[in-house]
Amino acid sequence: MSKKKVLLVSQYFDPEGFKGNDVAIELQKRGYQVDVLTSIPNYPKGVFFDGYGFFKKRIETREDGIKVYRCFTIPRGKKAHYWMVGLGYVVYYVFGSIWAFFLAFFKKYDCIFVQQLSPAFGAAPGMVVAKMQKIPMYTWVLDLWPSTIEYHIKGLPLKITNRFCRRMYNLSEKILISSEGFREYIMEFAGTKSKDIILFPNWSLPIKGQSLKEIPALPEGFKIMMAGNLSTTQIYDSIYNLMLKFKDDKRVQWIFLGNGSERNNLIKFIEDNQMEKNITTLERVPFDYIPAYYNAVDAMLLALKGNKRHLHMTIPARFQSYIAAGKPVIAMTGYGVRNLVKEIDCGCSFDADDVEGAYNAILQILEDPASFAKKGENGLAYFEKYYTLGNCIDHLESIINHNK
Repeated sequence: MSKKKVLLVSQYFDPEGFKGNDVAIELQKRGYQVDVLTSIPNYPKGVFFDGYGFFKKRIETREDGIKVYRCFTIPRGKKAHYWMVGLGYVVYYVFGSIWAFFLAFFKKYDCIFVQQLSPAFGAAPGMVVAKMQKIPMYTWVLDLWPSTIEYHIKGLPLKITNRFCRRMYNLSEKILISSEGFREYIMEFAGTKSKDIILFPNWSLPIKGQSLKEIPALPEGFKIMMAGNLSTTQIYDSIYNLMLKFKDDKRVQWIFLGNGSERNNLIKFIEDNQMEKNITTLERVPFDYIPAYYNAVDAMLLALKGNKRHLHMTIPARFQSYIAAGKPVIAMTGYGVRNLVKEIDCGCSFDADDVEGAYNAILQILEDPASFAKKGENGLAYFEKYYTLGNCIDHLESIINHNK
């Protein structure tokens, strides 16, 4: 029996760093014929990656056999003005759907896999092919729509968004959710049956036990690190207030590894409060340096505003990488992450704004850091059972081959 022909639809693809890359590469390795419909890469810097452009690599067959179709794209620009970002989204939906229309005529697929990020309209090209070829579409929900946007728009735009999202969910053969908390919302919103919604979480590449690159020495003390995108969703008033409570306690060192929209504000906060000896900021590094940085710290900080329903339900992808390193987690989040941390017993967790609770817990940890470190072993065991790439792709194969 020949392997399936799969079309992966995502606005982002290699060299942009998203999980859909792993899906395409792993399925291709396992004998599937994978095509990718995407845009010209320009995230996160807002300019086209070297070697790509309006007239460069619009259609390419990679060395691994994956064929990539890149539709016309307007880069978001280095300053990422809202109108430029919005225009880029709209252009992708339109031209992606046009490309999808022609692909549906000239190529035959067995199924569609949609990596559904924000905005959900990025699923439109996949919906075009699925409808025209009458084939199953599997939608992997990483950002919960329309919950993500319903706080920001109203009236006709919200009605259009709601209608599109219902259509997307109802057209899907199966809806794959990255967080169990998404299930109830989608069932209520779209009338989807629970059996058609499958938990398909993020994964991480192995970190614990990997070779360690040479990195700069980090400050002495109990080191708490936040790694990944540094945005206003991850660094907000409660995180700043928590760090201020340790301003005169040099036992604790805060390490921030990564870039993002809140990074400049974080640096200003450090300067304004004269906390250069408490807080260290480091630029984003290639993944092969991550094991060394994670190995050098004592705990990982996972923060996520809980002021919106979708944020309560979200399990950020960085959670898997934290526990893959075997490090205990200090979580200030909505109930989705808090419940998971408690279930795994891989650290301590608090409401997103419970500064006092987190402060007192860290003081207790400082009295017996060895006991807290052991919770990292629980996280690592859970990662190896549920969050490895191999296990997740095995699960995906069972889904698209109707064994699930």
